[in-house]
Amino acid sequence: MLVLMRRERESVIIDDDITIIAGCMDNGTVPILIRTTRDVRVFPKETDPQTRAGDGPESPSSARRNGRDESAAELAGLPWKRGDLIFLGGKDWRIVIGGSIEIRITEVCSRRVYLGFDAPKNIAILRGEIYQRFRPDGGRNSDL
Repeated sequence: MLVLMRRERESVIIDDDITIIAGCMDNGTVPILIRTTRDVRVFPKETDPQTRAGDGPESPSSARRNGRDESAAELAGLPWKRGDLIFLGGKDWRIVIGGSIEIRITEVCSRRVYLGFDAPKNIAILRGEIYQRFRPDGGRNSDL
């Protein structure tokens, strides 16, 4: 498992087309923003794997585009855009992307979140600042 520490609004890029941005809230709840350019399945680990990005159930832990979670994203300072998924979780909460990538909140400390990533070896997982540095366009066209 790869574990990365992220501060508020710092991103992780998975395979060039999935962006993960974590925020922190004072009560230990972590809003996780997922932005993707492809149609992938995204679901909390303990829920129905048939849930697709954009078709998820409206529940407190995995609601999309409703007032409660948009407000959570705004309170956490996340750059929420239409089409993004927002999940709320705490320590040991897990989410699966595309059936093969698992993200786990391993630790929440102050304004830092430790995210664990389990993925096949052929999938690149990079901190946002490293990804931007090595992009062909130098990150100029990025909305991270």
